[in-house]
Amino acid sequence: MAVMSEFLDRGYNVAVPEVDIGDDIFVVRDRSGEYRRIQVKTSYAKPTGKGTSARYSLRRDRLVTPTAPETWYVFVRRLENQWLDHILITREQLHAYHRASDMGSLSKKGFVILYIKSEAELTICSGVDLSAHVNDWSDWPPVPH
Repeated sequence: MAVMSEFLDRGYNVAVPEVDIGDDIFVVRDRSGEYRRIQVKTSYAKPTGKGTSARYSLRRDRLVTPTAPETWYVFVRRLENQWLDHILITREQLHAYHRASDMGSLSKKGFVILYIKSEAELTICSGVDLSAHVNDWSDWPPVPH
């Protein structure tokens, strides 16, 4: 709901698919007809000595299979009673990090497990710096009212 609210505030129409085959929400820019698939992953962050750590689980087959339009992942972290931030990244970008840097670990059940750690201005997963994707809504400009 928090992610849906963010898209609504940016002027997108938000829809929840009737059948869940992997996409959590669709967002549509009514004026242009542009739409995007969104996969939301939420984790309760755990405090560490210098920051926080959050664990996410992704289906590997969804990560490696291209979609049209491209799927966007929105990773959200919650600490106690507040939302910390959003990490916005395309499936293609995430898959490239996974291939090039072995980002995440593969479970026996076919899931990629990501541990995302944040401290100060850095957000890291398996040595990959994801800081540029934190709260980066540049591909999601608000619609002028």
